Amino acid sequence: MDPELVARYVDLGKIGGGAMGEVRRVRDRDLNRTVAMKIIRPSLMTGPTALVRFIEEAQATAQLQHPGIVPIHELGRLPDGRLYYTMKEVHGQTLASVIAEVHRVRGDIPPSGWTFRRLMDVFFKVCEAMAYAHERGVIHRDLKPANVMLGDHGEVLVVDWGLVKILSSPDTTHKRVVTDRQCSDSVETHTGTVAGSPAYMSPEQARGDISRIDRRSDVYALGAILFEILYGVVPFRGTSGEVLAKVGSGSPPCIPQCSESGVRVPQSLSRICRTAMERDPESRFQGASKMAAEVETWLNGERQRTRALNMLKRAQTRPLQAPHLWLEAMLIRKNAQALRGDQSLSTRDLEERVRALDSQARDIERRAERAELEDKREIYAALTIDPALYEAHALLVERYLRDHSAAESRRDDRATARAGALVRQHLDQLPERHPDRTRTLTYLQGDGALTLWTDPPGARVTIAQYLFQSERPQTQGIRSLGPTPLRAVSLPMGSYLCEIIHPNKESPPVRYPVRIRRQQHWDGIPPGGEEPHPIWLPPPNALDKHDCYVPAGWTHLGEAPETHSSLPSRALWLPGFVIRRFPVSNEEYLRFLRALIDRGKTRDARYHAPWQPPPSDGGPGRMVYSLVKDRLELGRDLDGLLWLPQWPVRLVDLFGAMAYADWLAKESGKPWRLPTEFEWEKAARGVDERSFPWGNRLEPRWFLHRDSTYQDPGPRHLDSFPNDKSPYSVRGLAGNIADWTLSEFNLDWKRVGKGVAPKPLMVDTNDTGPGLARVIRGGSFRDEANQAGVATRHRSPPFRRGLNVGSRVARPIS
Repeated sequence: MDPELVARYVDLGKIGGGAMGEVRRVRDRDLNRTVAMKIIRPSLMTGPTALVRFIEEAQATAQLQHPGIVPIHELGRLPDGRLYYTMKEVHGQTLASVIAEVHRVRGDIPPSGWTFRRLMDVFFKVCEAMAYAHERGVIHRDLKPANVMLGDHGEVLVVDWGLVKILSSPDTTHKRVVTDRQCSDSVETHTGTVAGSPAYMSPEQARGDISRIDRRSDVYALGAILFEILYGVVPFRGTSGEVLAKVGSGSPPCIPQCSESGVRVPQSLSRICRTAMERDPESRFQGASKMAAEVETWLNGERQRTRALNMLKRAQTRPLQAPHLWLEAMLIRKNAQALRGDQSLSTRDLEERVRALDSQARDIERRAERAELEDKREIYAALTIDPALYEAHALLVERYLRDHSAAESRRDDRATARAGALVRQHLDQLPERHPDRTRTLTYLQGDGALTLWTDPPGARVTIAQYLFQSERPQTQGIRSLGPTPLRAVSLPMGSYLCEIIHPNKESPPVRYPVRIRRQQHWDGIPPGGEEPHPIWLPPPNALDKHDCYVPAGWTHLGEAPETHSSLPSRALWLPGFVIRRFPVSNEEYLRFLRALIDRGKTRDARYHAPWQPPPSDGGPGRMVYSLVKDRLELGRDLDGLLWLPQWPVRLVDLFGAMAYADWLAKESGKPWRLPTEFEWEKAARGVDERSFPWGNRLEPRWFLHRDSTYQDPGPRHLDSFPNDKSPYSVRGLAGNIADWTLSEFNLDWKRVGKGVAPKPLMVDTNDTGPGLARVIRGGSFRDEANQAGVATRHRSPPFRRGLNVGSRVARPIS
């Protein structure tokens, strides 16, 4: 170095070098700072063009006073004649090394903390710097990631302006950069000269068409840098000659949807990249300022997106309140319904307590509705920040699906429909290929399947869907499913009634209810089984006129949440059985008692006959049937009400009901007995968890209860109230008379293993002791209408004779 320069600058070593010269680190003695000094190569001193370029680079860069362009301090000459200029030294790394690091970790955050979002912030600053240069008539011509320095303190600097070109017509004349040769448009106007880095060159630059090189050439290079940021590779790969040929004459690069590491690329950035790299300059952004504006728009959207995503995170961590409140309200309403059957309370006390529970349930339901809105408030707030935030729409789809399922489980049709509509509304905002779309649409559609085997096979099956919203219980859409076996026949979700016709066509059709839950397969496979259980089809004359056959299979018994008057909700497998259509009538019970008398068991007949307990005024009890000359006849009760033959028998205890079943079994040769409470409930509700034999809506006109408009407070003819009919055509299960069952009241659910109902618990009919409390099922003429639910169960000692308690018989199918 020149002694004078040496006196001012202390050489600290070489930093790097290029085609034009080398760069050394030096310390400025006068200002006591370290700077970078670029010195022209000695071999270029003899060429006037190289000297002009070197001076122009220094002068042009010095006039571009922008935070994104490295500042120039001094232009001078060494004693040997070589030119130099000093500039700010940047400590950091190049954009090229950061891009390679980010894509090397395949989408994860590298140890250095660089992310794709930070890369785009850097790229935006590069675009801003180039927009500033273009505004002053300067183009770089050698833009590439290696010429972008990233300082340790956040600086982003475009360096190496060795191929700078000064245009004759900048955007604003008074801002024009002026160098010694004024304008470089007139220099190098001949074609065939190629300068720059092939992988980032525009097509006109690769062809050496210098006359067409302008701001749009830098725009192409910016597009190539963006391509590498997005996809981790350069647009064209190969040797320098191959790349030049591809850029100069090949087709535009293909813009894929994903990077080399498999990370999906934002479509808006792909579009910016594609526009910047158009082969025709007229189709590109006409300057870096327009490209910077497009990138800034994306960044602003990402900032809003980040803010909205932070709100979503808070929404996801917030515990949901609505499901617990809905459950609490449902339990209170169930308890209120059960309380209405408590006969130990006065009417006034009962009404006050029920009214208080209903009011409490309504308050909790209102809180649940408000909680549903509160559970989604932050999600909607995130959408106000970024309406296109698909993560928010996806979370709302999830939340409304939960509301939909909860409303469907509590049988709130209105809330179910509303939640379903909101699910579809937000589902439409998700991307076409979002994984939640197909899954959710399939859920909403709810289609399932039915598999059905019969013994014997070859039976014809017709199916109809239950319509519960009509004035009368009915089915709709009857169609044939063909002969059995049926394998995975697709069906929309819902409750159905299948009628199975025996191959011989002489036996009555078998009624087989089916419930297709959302996306579930009704396959009839029993616990521990691997294949469907064949439905036994009774041959001709196997059933009497009033025998109702309940095929083997799954059913869902009890209620959720459980109340003190119901079993806990549970799916159980019950073997097939037959249950009589009507309760035991006075006429049938008389035949049983007369048979006992005929066999000399008059004492037993008198014991099992209906006895009315003493009235509250202390008078004597009495047998309702009249014994005249050893023959029992129907009589009047203490209220003076004459009992009729086709009324249900009542005022019999459990032992009398069982004694009748034993007698009927011997008379008919069939194993009749009382039903278990599981059999009774399945016969009453079928398989679809309906609340009443006809459906889910309480219809007081359809059955006999305490408030029915009749003058005499007593039972009615067995064939009354045709709408009080179950899916198996069993009658009188909601009203008229309640039924004894064989089940003990205090059921230990540990005995109900693997979903199989326990076997009937038989009782000694000669035992008149207290025994275990038994379950009575069904509503009666003495109960309120809301006590008609098929899950309601009553407790009674076996010796109790109730004014509203009778019996019906059932038998297993072997």
